[in-house]
Parts: sequence; C-alpha cells; structure tokens
Amino acid sequence: MIWPRRCMPIWCARLFFDSYNVVMTVERFTNTVRAQPFRPFTIHMGDGRTFFVKHQDFISRSPSGRTVIVYGENDSFSILDLLLITELEIHPPKPEAAA
Repeated sequence: MIWPRRCMPIWCARLFFDSYNVVMTVERFTNTVRAQPFRPFTIHMGDGRTFFVKHQDFISRSPSGRTVIVYGENDSFSILDLLLITELEIHPPKPEAAA
C-alpha cells in the first residue's frame, strides 16, 4: 500500500526518512516552552493551521511527550500531535510593564 506523506504511520516514516529525529523535535519543543524568560510563539501545523501560545500556562504536554494541548483565550483548546508540528515561530519577548 502507498501512503500519502501526511497520513503515513510513524514507523513507516522512520523507514523512509532516516534523517527525521523525533527526539530532537520533542527536545526543541520542550526548550521553547521552558525558556526563561518565556517568549510567545506560534505553532505551525503541517495542514496549515496555526496556534498562538502567549504564555506557558496556555500549553501542556502529555507524559509520553507526543500530544500537546494548546488553550485559547475563551477556554477552548486544541489537542495536537507533536510529530505533525512543522515550525515553532518564536516571537519577541513581551515588553515589561513600566513601573
């Protein structure tokens, strides 16, 4: 059976795309979320959707590390597969409020 790239099982992707590094993807994501000071970022998905993360409180990762939940302003949320993230767009840090 020939699988389209967007729905290829991960074990098949590992056979055909040896350069893909799942651990590095999880590590980069974790480093971005835990960065001090935190910088807002946008998650870009393979299907073109984007998710803005304005603070660490608006994102969580499953214990296995594969699933990510991004919370929206109005208590909405999206559950994302970390392996389908194509880019993390890091934004400038939020300016500190004037004292």
